[in-house]
Amino acid sequence: MVEEAASAISKALNNLGFVEVVSVSFKSDQVGFLCRAHDEGQILKIIQYLLSKEDDWQSHVCKKYFMTDESMKFGWNLSFRADDIESAAKKISGLLVGYKKMFTPAGEDDYAVRMSDTRDRNVPDKGKGATAITAR
Repeated sequence: MVEEAASAISKALNNLGFVEVVSVSFKSDQVGFLCRAHDEGQILKIIQYLLSKEDDWQSHVCKKYFMTDESMKFGWNLSFRADDIESAAKKISGLLVGYKKMFTPAGEDDYAVRMSDTRDRNVPDKGKGATAITAR
């Protein structure tokens, strides 16, 4: 059913960690998601990834602007259309799960991986210039 297809993609988007699905809409051959992005760079990467993997579905991506309490806000509008939306949804949610696995080693988030790198990048080659406070 289309509801299950929309739910599978919504869950996969939310599990990425930098996308929050705000609303879901669907028709017999289309599912759509209004999303809040917590990291603009990451959502652009996932959009590029999904567009490059487009198969038996068509993707539409845009920003949707709206007014709330006298201020303008926007969200990312992602929609997918296919003759067999259930099959396409399985592929799309699989791509999203695979994307997360590719860029999240051993279940850690990007920030934790970056912070675990303890190499001192400030130690100069010839002993001159900036050094770490704890060095020497």
